[in-house]
Amino acid sequence: MLPIDEEFYIRYYIGPSTLKGLRQEEFTEFEVSAEKQTLTYRNHSGYKGKDDLEATYIISRSVIDAIKEMVIDSTIMNEDDDTFPPPDSSGKQELEIVYANEHISLNTNKQVTLLDESDIEDPIAFKIFYTLCQNLKSFLYTIIKSHPQNLNNKKKSYMY
Repeated sequence: MLPIDEEFYIRYYIGPSTLKGLRQEEFTEFEVSAEKQTLTYRNHSGYKGKDDLEATYIISRSVIDAIKEMVIDSTIMNEDDDTFPPPDSSGKQELEIVYANEHISLNTNKQVTLLDESDIEDPIAFKIFYTLCQNLKSFLYTIIKSHPQNLNNKKKSYMY
């Protein structure tokens, strides 16, 4: 188990680049707080007039430790986004991490994938960012989908 007293917070967002478009366009956001031991999931799809979904899950130390391990193993805390394609009219992806005394915030546009890697000045940093984001989304969606009632209600809290 990793040290309990280390500050840890992570947020992943994909959606519009501006707040102006936030309620008109689709967005997804995950936020994990070790201090609160929570995972918050927000999603606005606009699909068939559906309401925004916001769910908060109380998560265990082992879930937080697994996310910390993903961050440590990825070496993302040593990277920056200077060479990533900037957010544009298609939207943005943002990854913010606070771990111990370090804080990073990495941004790129919404549509960029590993296929664009050859056009990026520092493809290794981008690959680390992209892979960590995909792994986080997969892991967090698994947690969210493991609760049988999570998509039937908005603004709910669940234990995991």
